[in-house]
Amino acid sequence: MRPIALFWRLSIAAAVIAGAGGCAPKIEPEIASAASEPMYAEEYPAELQRTMESINATEAKTKELSAKFSGYPDALKSPPWAKVLEIVDKADASGRAYAYVEAKRENDGARAFFEAEKDEILKKVAGAAQYAAKQKGCDADVSGAVQHSLKETVEKRLEKRLHDASQAQVYIDQNATALGKDNVEKLSDQADEIALASYQVHVAIVEDKVRVRRMIEEGETIKKTLDAGVRAEQAYQAETGRTPAEKKASEERAEEMRKAAASVDAALTQARSVSERADERLLAVQKTYDDAMARLRADLKKRAGQ
Repeated sequence: MRPIALFWRLSIAAAVIAGAGGCAPKIEPEIASAASEPMYAEEYPAELQRTMESINATEAKTKELSAKFSGYPDALKSPPWAKVLEIVDKADASGRAYAYVEAKRENDGARAFFEAEKDEILKKVAGAAQYAAKQKGCDADVSGAVQHSLKETVEKRLEKRLHDASQAQVYIDQNATALGKDNVEKLSDQADEIALASYQVHVAIVEDKVRVRRMIEEGETIKKTLDAGVRAEQAYQAETGRTPAEKKASEERAEEMRKAAASVDAALTQARSVSERADERLLAVQKTYDDAMARLRADLKKRAGQ
């Protein structure tokens, strides 16, 4: 065999062995910043503000839920306490597990879509129902009832999807008889609240912190993008043959970008302040949750005779 051919064969074999040994390149999703895109830049200040508000809301909600933990045992009627402890542990674990996290993200996306589009959706559905009623000779106005029913059904189905993603709920269903009829619904609600608090403190608030810091890094590019976007719209308006309607639409787009540009610095100043204290706040709310869970577990173990 020629030396060059032998060299290449040995090189390939070494690469294969290295890959099998865990030295192969790690392939990760690559999501590029959209800071250079005018549409993203236009929404940037509002989105940054929403993310900061989400941190505040998550922090407050986690504290609210954690404060309720101490009252959970007294709300139950002589259940098998060891099983209740198992439910608490499973709910805590579920809140940070992939199945629950993915279901929560899907729910949040679906809820956000429905909230943004609900007026049009409800109008279409109610109109179709009203038309069908008239076709059947019914003169009653059914639109209000249809709209209420649709909103309620969507919310309940979203809750059920999240409920079903928790292993604590599976355990409750499996042990319903032993837990007692009077306790099942209460335990189910308690498990949902623990899972939500666990998700918020271990996943949601951390993701929001990371998102704020990423968006801060995009700030200077965002300002340049908005300035360039306004200039591009002005150049578009100056082109020969542009109709009054096209020029008006272009000026409206430019005005939206000017408004966004005017609010970027204020949003960034606030975001930097939030980011500086984010780790401190995150650790504090995690401690609030962990301490409340520790007290709940200690109470349940005492009642279980452990």
